Amino acid sequence: MPPISSTGIDLAAGSAAEARTVGSNEVTQAGYAKVAVESGEAPYGTAVFSFKQSGVTVSEAGVPASPPTTRARLFIDYRSGVTGLGDAGTVDIDTGIAIVNYSSATANITYTLRNVKGTRIAGGRGTLAAGAHFAKFIDQLKEVAPGFNLPPDFPTGTGFGSLEISSDQPVSVVALRETLNQRHDPLVTTTPIADLTQSVTADPIYFPSLSTAGGTRRHWFCSTRPTSSKRERFRSSTIAAPLWRSIKSAERRIRRSSIQSLSAASSASRRTDSGIGQDRVGTVDA
Repeated sequence: MPPISSTGIDLAAGSAAEARTVGSNEVTQAGYAKVAVESGEAPYGTAVFSFKQSGVTVSEAGVPASPPTTRARLFIDYRSGVTGLGDAGTVDIDTGIAIVNYSSATANITYTLRNVKGTRIAGGRGTLAAGAHFAKFIDQLKEVAPGFNLPPDFPTGTGFGSLEISSDQPVSVVALRETLNQRHDPLVTTTPIADLTQSVTADPIYFPSLSTAGGTRRHWFCSTRPTSSKRERFRSSTIAAPLWRSIKSAERRIRRSSIQSLSAASSASRRTDSGIGQDRVGTVDA
């Protein structure tokens, strides 16, 4: 598929550069970007999604370049009428995915949706032509994968799960979690993709940033492969000080710890409180 537009960038050793879309108010267009190296080593790359309304930036999210894979897994959060703090009203949360097929052959892709216990609750197959791309929310996936019937009560009952993507051609995948707040502003964040073709270890995983109180909240997710299980201990280490002061503090102590067993293909989530009070910051490991 030929590019709609292209631009050349010269990068000296150790330098950086940027390119951006026009961002006009015309009809929304969707696609993908590819960085082709004419000489030298491939650079590191990050894309930033930005959404504006009436000239005001409402939401932004950054995502690194997505290496092609034939097996990927991502966490799904699709809930409606989620209660906010106090009497602030409700919000709706959805997860969207985008896939591009870089190869020269049509990709046959299988999608498997599981609940947090690892039980398969939906599945479907679709094709993606060479050089083609699509972007859909989880409740729209049936448009590209006939037979993928999302349970009607998923947004009001199930809420969380995982989606496994298998392809006979390498594809690149990115996921975004969108929250429509009480003003119906779309707030987005990137959801990292687990590459199931990579080997795994039993080493702890770390979430370097945690904050609670002051109206802030951290929500983190873990899931296992379809052929493995793990006993997770979520342990948080917090510092009782505002963020800007915590860098100077040497105090570090375990504030909370919990254990949860994850069976094969299952998922789990944890979140901090978001009450109003003294800020606390720290780390989480699992």
